[in-house]
Amino acid sequence: MNPNGYVFLLIIGIIWLFWKMFQVKLCVVSALDWGYFKSLLCNLRSGYGAIEDVANLHVFSQHFQPIIYPLAYLSWILPIDFFMAFVQTASLILSFVIAYAFARKDDRFLANWMILPLVFVFYVGDLHRFDFHPEVIAIPFIVLMLFAIHGHEKPLALIKFALCVLVVVSVKETASIALIGVAITAVLNRKYRFFTIALVFALSTFVLFSILVAPNSRLVNSRYGLDLTHDSFISILKTLFRNIFSFEKLVHLAKLLLSFGLAFMGRFAFISALPSILLEMSRRYSTQWTFAMQYSTFIIPFAIFGAAKAKCHIQAKIHVPVVLLIASFQVPEYFKNASFQHSRYIEQAVAMMPSNASIAAGSNIFPKICCGRFGRNVRFLHKNTVLADYDYVIIDGRIGRFPFDDSGFEKFLEEISCDNIFEPIFKKDSIFVFRRIDM
Repeated sequence: MNPNGYVFLLIIGIIWLFWKMFQVKLCVVSALDWGYFKSLLCNLRSGYGAIEDVANLHVFSQHFQPIIYPLAYLSWILPIDFFMAFVQTASLILSFVIAYAFARKDDRFLANWMILPLVFVFYVGDLHRFDFHPEVIAIPFIVLMLFAIHGHEKPLALIKFALCVLVVVSVKETASIALIGVAITAVLNRKYRFFTIALVFALSTFVLFSILVAPNSRLVNSRYGLDLTHDSFISILKTLFRNIFSFEKLVHLAKLLLSFGLAFMGRFAFISALPSILLEMSRRYSTQWTFAMQYSTFIIPFAIFGAAKAKCHIQAKIHVPVVLLIASFQVPEYFKNASFQHSRYIEQAVAMMPSNASIAAGSNIFPKICCGRFGRNVRFLHKNTVLADYDYVIIDGRIGRFPFDDSGFEKFLEEISCDNIFEPIFKKDSIFVFRRIDM
């Protein structure tokens, strides 16, 4: 048995793990979600509860993500940043290992083991390049379910399928949409027991989200333009329909189909991925409906499955050059903002603030300093942050401007410099530290 494919995927995994830690240590991306989940895991394991330090809210105030609890327990095993990088990298690589193993059984591996890493490069690379997202943990389990559907509906297989479903629904409420795609795969293959399990859990997750999270979540309204507590079912459908259909969104849909190969892969890959695709297209922000970052998470397992089930070498010959061409445009992004000198300036700026200080930190510095020597005294710097509540403000104008645009950032600097509350004590390479004057 030739292990070359597994070795190749393992090497990719090691490279990506190293690269992710490189990003984290150098603060080379604006990583709000990394800080969100890092502070959440640290607070849980320290006994403060499931509270994040971005907005000081409970995790269920925005999303239904019970998987955070076991993750917090397991995070004691490794340093927190390395643990998060390892979990995300391992989940992605495991997805391809599973697909590769099944592709070998069908004698398709000569073509398909090449496709899998290439699919990884573009959208999966973009997903891994930003932040930490617990929903990535669901990808290998969805891939397993899709392959299980093509087996027999024996009692043990049904139990394993149900366990996979439990993991998937625990990562995020939007996983229920991916489960509908799994249910579609099951019914198209006439596996009605698998279909029933997937559909029941999908609907149950949506009900739990509607009861526990949606009434208190501003994200539902801001991202979809919906009010689940007052809008009628027909009104919700009309809003989603209007959100989906526009020329720009259809262009990005075509790009998605080409890069994933969903347009010509068999085994119902596109049909099954359609609920997740439509979910992202119904969002209002361009970052989301362009399938950037984590917004392709629940499409990826269907693409991996489709690649592993591609019927002939001609599909691989079409897919490989297309993905390589698209992926080549992403390569410079992988190394964007990488600067050891800039990282040293951030270290110098952080060292100037005492450990008992309360700090409002920009989006790439917040993940670095939360859960460290400052304890829970660090908060994310929002547009509406009341600066007078903090001793120090630190922001990186080169990388960590989010949520400010260029004009908003310049206005912020002008206001904080002239408010007679803070004084600048550090400015190097667009890294600014302000200290409250009465300290």
